[in-house]
Amino acid sequence: MRKILDYFTWGFLLLFAVPSVLIVASWNALPGNVLYPTKLALESTLLFLAKPSYAASGALNVKYTERRFGEVKRLLSDKQSIEGLPYLEKQVAVTKAVIDRAPNRTAKKQLAQTYLVTLKTVAQELEQQRTEITSRPQQMPTPIPTPTPFFTPQIVVSTPTPTSTQSIIQEPETEDTIQEEISDTQETIEETIEELEKITETDDEDLEEENDSNDNNPQGMGSQGQGQGQGQGQGQGQGNDN
Repeated sequence: MRKILDYFTWGFLLLFAVPSVLIVASWNALPGNVLYPTKLALESTLLFLAKPSYAASGALNVKYTERRFGEVKRLLSDKQSIEGLPYLEKQVAVTKAVIDRAPNRTAKKQLAQTYLVTLKTVAQELEQQRTEITSRPQQMPTPIPTPTPFFTPQIVVSTPTPTSTQSIIQEPETEDTIQEEISDTQETIEETIEELEKITETDDEDLEEENDSNDNNPQGMGSQGQGQGQGQGQGQGQGNDN
């Protein structure tokens, strides 16, 4: 019986230890890392648990945008890689969709204003990243040395001269490619910022119109009530005189 309890205890510990290890190990994973899909899966699980609360779900999506941008900065700084940019653009689109599905205009306006601050910060820092890449001194590619022909007393054997594509080592991502991808991401973010600003401005106008209509309706009802009261009073007075 004791052995069975020991096995059960160890199984229980392993059952909860493995997810905990995965959470810790994948916390700092970057796009291209083996554990990065695990990180995204854990984030999706948190979003599913927070789905009943619109405020919590919106706050998580804003936080995930900041996290995606942090990954982009690390990849650009350490590896000059643009692999994180598609994930950032996708998260921006997902968060914008969450804002559009707000249960009411007040919640929509609040989340839009919060996300505007985040996106403007991301756009500003992303421009700084692009400027730093532009100002870096360009490294000249290292050509492959051309082998000299090998002569023999009878037969001359020569190695073909490498072509222009063979003489230069091509890097997987050039600075021009990085700048173009950053510019595309910046355009996506700027478009989202413009849409969010329109949402907040439209909501302000609608709220003002609603407040004006609510202020005018009680006065109209009051004047109608006064007119009805005066008419009824005059009618009753004439009836009594007769």
